Amino acid sequence: MNWIDDVAENVFQNYRNRKIVIWGYSSASKGIAAVLRKSYNLTTEFFIEEKADNIAGRAVRALNEVDDKSNEYYIVIPMDCNNDKKADKLRGGGVYAC
Repeated sequence: MNWIDDVAENVFQNYRNRKIVIWGYSSASKGIAAVLRKSYNLTTEFFIEEKADNIAGRAVRALNEVDDKSNEYYIVIPMDCNNDKKADKLRGGGVYAC
């Protein structure tokens, strides 16, 4: 199993029937969406981006669309926990994301 499969499994176990949103529109994000669809029959509602230049219609939306909506959306932040510095920063802040 690779890290994308691990992330998808974690999403399946924790999304609690919320709409799934993936942060970033990258090959990793699209890979996670594909595994969620194929392995768990889950649909990614949309992707979110921080930079306005990357926003593209209904598929990629602004980050602020999910503000204060944790009861409605489950946000996936793709990262390889073994190789990504973001994971260390999140763990250091008291949040374990992997």
